[in-house]
Amino acid sequence: MADASFDAVLIGGGVNGLILGNYMARNGMKVGIFEKNPELGGALCSHSTPAAGFVGNPCADMIGWWRSPVYTDFQLHERGLEIIFPEAIM
Repeated sequence: MADASFDAVLIGGGVNGLILGNYMARNGMKVGIFEKNPELGGALCSHSTPAAGFVGNPCADMIGWWRSPVYTDFQLHERGLEIIFPEAIM
């Protein structure tokens, strides 16, 4: 894929890659984000665990979205992001 289709290419569609890619696109750049896993989101993604019926997060990333400029800059709450606070954090 050696062409000039993108102004920037990001390797990894985790949290930071998605945030950076969105800011770059917001500023007029054509951005390609390439991720090896079947879904984007990195440490924010949950997966089935060895215990039947349970879902877990092997990367368990704690991110203060409600305080992040990303949350307001991209109106993530209006786009369907729902922040769920568990009763017990740890």
